[in-house]
Formats: sequence, structure tokens, C-alpha cells
Amino acid sequence: MLRIHCPYCGVRDHEEFSYFGDATKVYPPLDAEHHD
Repeated sequence: MLRIHCPYCGVRDHEEFSYFGDATKVYPPLDAEHHD
């Protein structure tokens, strides 16, 4: 287990800093035009 020092709340487990969302989403490229 990796322990990470948080300057605000002390030493925390690495699970608190991980994103467990859907990794299959495809986002538009950064250079795409923005339309509303």
C-alpha cells in the first residue's frame, strides 16, 4: 500500500487519490471547435 502525505489532512492511503470512474468515455480532441 502506498501512503501519500497530504498537506491538509496528513498521511492518507493512495485509494483516496485514485479515480475509479468509467475509462471508456471518449472526449473530443483539445483542438476541436467548441459549440453550444
